[in-house]
Amino acid sequence: MKPTSQELKKIYLKRIEKIKPTTPKTPFLRKMRDRLCEEFDEVWIKYEKNQATYDQWKKALDKWLSAEIV
Repeated sequence: MKPTSQELKKIYLKRIEKIKPTTPKTPFLRKMRDRLCEEFDEVWIKYEKNQATYDQWKKALDKWLSAEIV
């Protein structure tokens, strides 16, 4: 069953609450974090258009959030 937009938003907000973003020490890490954030946004838009799966959405979220806490 495909999660609804409301459920995705709840998952997203819960995950965001748990992290404490830090400022990356190098320009490379900042660029990587920004790129992963943009990638996550693109996957979310694709998911809304039924062009991506929930697993792809979750994987993109995990990658972006892991870059935020480095």
